[in-house]
Amino acid sequence: MQKIIAALGKSTFPKADFSQLKLLPLSFRDSQLEREFRDDYFRQSLIHVRLSIILAALAFGAFGITDWYLFPPDVTVKLWLLRYGFGWISFLILFAFTFSSHFRRYMQPALGFVIIWIGLCILVMIFIAPPPYNDNYYVGIIFTFIFGYTFIRARFLTAAIAGWALVIAYELGMFFLVKPPGSDFLISSMFLISINFIGMLIGYTLEHHMRQEFFLRHSLELARQNVAIANEELESQVRQRMAQLTTVNEKLQCQVVERAGAEANAQRLLDQQVAINELALMLGNTLNTDNIYEIVYQYVRTFMDAPIMLVALYEAETEQLYAAYISRQGNTLDVSKFPPIPLEPEGYGTQSKVIRTGQPLYIPDYRAAMARTQTEHTIVEDGS
Repeated sequence: MQKIIAALGKSTFPKADFSQLKLLPLSFRDSQLEREFRDDYFRQSLIHVRLSIILAALAFGAFGITDWYLFPPDVTVKLWLLRYGFGWISFLILFAFTFSSHFRRYMQPALGFVIIWIGLCILVMIFIAPPPYNDNYYVGIIFTFIFGYTFIRARFLTAAIAGWALVIAYELGMFFLVKPPGSDFLISSMFLISINFIGMLIGYTLEHHMRQEFFLRHSLELARQNVAIANEELESQVRQRMAQLTTVNEKLQCQVVERAGAEANAQRLLDQQVAINELALMLGNTLNTDNIYEIVYQYVRTFMDAPIMLVALYEAETEQLYAAYISRQGNTLDVSKFPPIPLEPEGYGTQSKVIRTGQPLYIPDYRAAMARTQTEHTIVEDGS
């Protein structure tokens, strides 16, 4: 019991040791634990990713109204081709891919590709849209950062790679293709880079908290399993101990019964010996045969249920048994009323068998013994 309690105190309820979690890059030092986290992350994110794709596609398409309102038809067509052609197609392909068995393995690369693809579509819109409104479309890149770092469940490393890829693409495109005024370019670049850093911080914090939450759940599950094992071991020890106690108790009960039986048997033998001694003393004080029979009968009745005592004498010349003494329930009967009983053939009778063999006879089944008796006498209520 003490060992089990000590084990529970040491290992069943571990402290939240987050040393298993590496800060850069975000991962668990134990490869098996990292695989379990990624599987758990996928299971918890799948439905959220599908919903995010639908909402992002609707939001991305809703800005087509802005295209139609701000730009001439020929430009609007080009912008809509990018928005509803290349943009929505990528959302549709990604949504369909989420139902594939390969999505578990390629989820993060697919999310990173779509983030970059949508960001590039917005960059191309900036490049082909006429001023002055095209400069404001860089805000769409900021929405892409928000989408990648917080909304679609891309992990930190995936979202950071996609975010910096868009920042570099924006800087190169604006510098070599659009060539805005220096102050405007500086302001937009600073805003974009700052938002990207903030997005990285948010994405890192979200994944770090998710990994901590997973580690706590994993630790609690291990603790629950350890408790279950400890309980099972404890129950097993209790059952073994109870079985041992039951065996010891049964042995003690047997010993008590045996001792009680031995004491009762010793007391019975002692009582018999005392009675025999008393009987010997009383028999020594009389020579009358009837008195001797009466005294013997009275002592026999103290040890066993003997409602009748009958003493018969055998005469070898006549081969008959004559009643010498009969007492019933303490009343001595007149033996002259009882006729002699002839000795039965060999193999029959009970008294006849004793006389012929000279050996005592034990009769466990009286009815079966009487079935081999030819002559049977019964003493009725009036003593005849």
